[in-house]
Amino acid sequence: MDWYYAEGDERRGPLSDDEFHGLVNAGRITSATLVWNANMGDQWLPYGEVRNHQAAPALDVPGGATYMGSAAMYDGGMHYGGFWIRFCAKVLDSIILAIVYAAVAMSMAVLSGGDEGLGLVIGLVLSLFNFVFPIAYDVFFIGKFAATPGKMALGLKIVRSDGDRVSYLRAFGRHFAEFLSAIILFMGYVMAAFDDEKRALHDRICDTRVVHSR
Repeated sequence: MDWYYAEGDERRGPLSDDEFHGLVNAGRITSATLVWNANMGDQWLPYGEVRNHQAAPALDVPGGATYMGSAAMYDGGMHYGGFWIRFCAKVLDSIILAIVYAAVAMSMAVLSGGDEGLGLVIGLVLSLFNFVFPIAYDVFFIGKFAATPGKMALGLKIVRSDGDRVSYLRAFGRHFAEFLSAIILFMGYVMAAFDDEKRALHDRICDTRVVHSR
């Protein structure tokens, strides 16, 4: 991977990993030095943040790019969400989905007024809703906010392996990939506890990562 760093108003590089870390060891590149590599888009970060994976304020950098203070997720520095926090986020999302379903079911039961024929139709509608709503829930929130409400509540978000946002289409595919994680006795989820990048099976399939957003 090629590295660049800022020295005064000048941009230096490209440097190989060995050359770059040689300058770090020599003290030429410090924690305050702005650095960049191809995995970072147009964002330059202080080297101390890349190393320690901490947030930093907005900074102007050489070449006109601006660092906007997003989570540090570069140079292999994503702060991955572990198994248990992901489990808790999934429980929160399940509770939200259950509350919405119960509210819709109760409303439709009232509307049926005890009519047996209408009750059958409402049952079919509820079955369809129970299938479609979780899909819409995942696709909308992940595509728009990079996280479901459960993950947002716990400071997690879902990104691509390079830190980019997950598209609506990928969020759609990820929802169905979760079925594979579930049907093998939930072992696809348990994989996250043992993977170096805390990836569940559906993360591997869809090239996604769950990371801390703060």
